[in-house]
Amino acid sequence: MRPQLPTARLRAGFTMVEMMIVTVVFVILMGTFAVVSVTSHDTFQESSSSSAVDQSLRQALIRVSSELRVIAGSRMNPDPADQFGVAQIDFRQAVGIAGGKIQWGENTRLGFEYAPGEVDDGVDNDGNGLVDDGVIVLTRDLGGPNQQRAVLCTGVREGVLGDPVNGLDDNANGVTDEGGFNLQRVGDAMIIRLSIEGPGLDGATIQRTGQTSVRLRNFRS
Repeated sequence: MRPQLPTARLRAGFTMVEMMIVTVVFVILMGTFAVVSVTSHDTFQESSSSSAVDQSLRQALIRVSSELRVIAGSRMNPDPADQFGVAQIDFRQAVGIAGGKIQWGENTRLGFEYAPGEVDDGVDNDGNGLVDDGVIVLTRDLGGPNQQRAVLCTGVREGVLGDPVNGLDDNANGVTDEGGFNLQRVGDAMIIRLSIEGPGLDGATIQRTGQTSVRLRNFRS
């Protein structure tokens, strides 16, 4: 008779050491998953906030451009033709032609104002995460019976990074000590500069700066 070889005895279940190893590996994997999930969420939130600020900047530049495109040089007050530009301007828009002459609309004002609840004191007075931020306000029929105000952009910076108020053009963009909203006329073109910001993660701010220009169609009118 052939001798019977011993067979390995099957174990039902894990030993205590094996269970501890499995538990440690599981905890590590879950911790890694949690870190990846939090990082992905923060990245998504940061991306969403940045996109919102970018879109706000583009829309504001387009809106301001459309308002200034049909104004007259002789009806601007003040005329922002020096190296400083202005943060506020009064003007009239061409609204039609009658008898071969351009007809001008009501007096309109466009400019920077501090946001409601904000004052120029280096403090976030309105609690929106931004310090001394402002808005761009368009006022039609200025001082008239039908005066109307519209906010074109929020989160406008008080000043521009890289250009402190020192009488110099520190950022070499052709204008001296500009604020977050600046209009400067060069010939028959109006240059529009805008710097805005929005709240980011962990108390940080997202800042964007852009500019565009429009040709004043009725500059010599």
